[in-house]
Amino acid sequence: MSRLSSRLPEGIALLVAGTGSLGAARLASSSIQTLGQIGEALLATGAPWRIRRLSAGAGERYAPDRANLKRFIDELGQPADVAVLVIAAEITTSHEGPAIVTGGQHREYPSEATLPLSWVR
Repeated sequence: MSRLSSRLPEGIALLVAGTGSLGAARLASSSIQTLGQIGEALLATGAPWRIRRLSAGAGERYAPDRANLKRFIDELGQPADVAVLVIAAEITTSHEGPAIVTGGQHREYPSEATLPLSWVR
């Protein structure tokens, strides 16, 4: 076996639990455990993984707001053999179609507190 053929695939993952909506805290807390299990399963493959987690929970390093979602979804475009995106969040309808709710005032300020699903390509 050549050195290249025995190389394990490298992966990148973004796991998102909840968003800034008022009802998202309950969604985030119920999703954190499941997303943690997904992350553990990816790491257990033995392949090198770059895993980012966004969560609305207190003390989390990165909140799942619009800017962070866009920045970390852009990271999924970096060279990798496998990319995984898991988002457990509220969905609403905006003038651009279905959108991920990223803030508590998504009805008042949809362009600042939602991320259209069409943006996630």
